[in-house]
Amino acid sequence: MMASDERKVWPVRCDNHPESSAIAICTECGTFNCESCRSVTTEGLALCPNCWSKQRHFDKPKQERASALKWLPRSLRTAFLNPAQYARDMHLGGRMLPSLNFGVVCVVIGQLAFFMWVVLLMRETYDEQVATIAAELDVSTRQYQILRFALLPIDALVRLGLYALLLQLGAVMSGTKRAFRYRDYVQLICFGAVAYLFLLVPLIAGVLLTLGYALTICWYAVKHHHRLTSSQAFVAIIPLSIGMFIIEMMGGF
Repeated sequence: MMASDERKVWPVRCDNHPESSAIAICTECGTFNCESCRSVTTEGLALCPNCWSKQRHFDKPKQERASALKWLPRSLRTAFLNPAQYARDMHLGGRMLPSLNFGVVCVVIGQLAFFMWVVLLMRETYDEQVATIAAELDVSTRQYQILRFALLPIDALVRLGLYALLLQLGAVMSGTKRAFRYRDYVQLICFGAVAYLFLLVPLIAGVLLTLGYALTICWYAVKHHHRLTSSQAFVAIIPLSIGMFIIEMMGGF
């Protein structure tokens, strides 16, 4: 009986500081927080450090939120030279439109670059494929090419949305206790779409660099924002790795 009572009163430990006793539970993600981790909103809600930073981001005036997102174009150097820092600096939980625009632009630029290399290095093969597809659709090759280019932004949105869903699935598989909303994974994938700029490198080399770098950024991001171990982060990107390989390697332009 004594042992049972002791187990009931044994203090719960802080998720961030195992040596400290928890005094509050985050009302957003359910994590346990000690005195140094806990923050309280004006409504009296307890939040962990991660959710508190998101809450503060939401509370900023629109002009401040817009300036906070200016890091996107300015941090390209960081993205390519220090992916770990780039992943840590991601502003998840903010406005969707700027991150969506950034992701779509990166994907479209990458696909156009890939098309350029195909035309320059594999013109005959490309012309044959276009003629075959156009004949199946009963349209001219010119009409097919116009349609294909017009649909590039929609294609980019579909890819980003699918990759976000796969990353969310992987995060659940990793056993994280800090699950995000789907929109946060969409933003993470959009920020990681900077890897599509590697398609400026010719053909298969560019595709492999894009895959490797995108997965590297996502690995760093889920490891940092979900506070996972390295092995858990690898588990989290398994569905995304499979999906990206199939779509990017098999789909082509």
